[in-house]
Amino acid sequence: MRLKVGLVFNDPYFSGKGVYSGTEEDVLREVQAVFKALEESGHVVEPLPVTDDFSTFFKDISLKNLDVVFNLCERMWDDSSGEILMAHLFETMGISFTGSDSRALWLGLNKDKAKTALSLFGIRTPHFKMFATKKDALDDLNFPLIIKPNLEDGSLGIESTCVVLDVKSLRKKVKAMLEEFKRPVIVEEYIDGREFNISILGDTAIAVGEVEFNLPEGEPKVVTYNAKWVKESNEYKNTTTVCPANLNKKTEKRIKDIALKASKAIGCRDYARVDMRMDSLGNVFVIEVNPNPDISPESGFSKALKAAGISYQRFVNQVIGFAIQRKKARYYDSNSKELGNTA
Repeated sequence: MRLKVGLVFNDPYFSGKGVYSGTEEDVLREVQAVFKALEESGHVVEPLPVTDDFSTFFKDISLKNLDVVFNLCERMWDDSSGEILMAHLFETMGISFTGSDSRALWLGLNKDKAKTALSLFGIRTPHFKMFATKKDALDDLNFPLIIKPNLEDGSLGIESTCVVLDVKSLRKKVKAMLEEFKRPVIVEEYIDGREFNISILGDTAIAVGEVEFNLPEGEPKVVTYNAKWVKESNEYKNTTTVCPANLNKKTEKRIKDIALKASKAIGCRDYARVDMRMDSLGNVFVIEVNPNPDISPESGFSKALKAAGISYQRFVNQVIGFAIQRKKARYYDSNSKELGNTA
């Protein structure tokens, strides 16, 4: 079926504070890959970059008579929470779009709320506490600890110094992060062990990848911002993902089952990524659920697609198909209600 698809993405050149300094190439590669897959499938593609001229942006969308929007928006006004607003506006305007809805995006971005939700579903996640000041009490947290911005994604703000071994280092790092991000930060127990990322497509965990850390002795094993985005850095060069991970079938199934349960707990749809750590005893902890993961050709998600034997074009069309199914379901539901009212 030939569709008219709006391709919504962040224009990196409209990032006023330079947040995309390490990621703008990946943003554009992601857009180009999705655009190519859609065009090669016979769809008409309308690129719709998100800029500061927001009223014109939505006027353009309403005038183009789109069948569906492929939503790659990750921020607005240099704020990660903008992805939530974008999805909410699509919902308010009745525009069918791919990816998770605004509620799942909100929950995924708010790390403390996501961890609480996971715990309610019986999913193990590291113990944590929110810090609004550097003097907040530790309560029952045990070192080592890792400090993260609570409302950021893409490893923004994460560096090796975020892992601390004592109270003095904790206070210093919390103070610096509070000053930088102007919001409470999350402090959680650091799980020293193997790290996995599980890519999910629809209702299937398609593959498990493992992060391999070839870092200097004593350097904490964390996926920093540099490791994820800055290709010239030693962290990037020495932090790689192997997919599929070297796991026995029983362990792989257990990890995939936990990932699917975590994804459903957050409310993800279409595609997602779940990050986990496994300690020396084999206990698995969910450290993050990402309802809007990077799907650029070099991403861990694309590696998972390759490992599962799924072409990028097939993946893009499946995601479009999910959104079209939801659109049809809303149409029939709306018609059913109208018929019920007239009966």
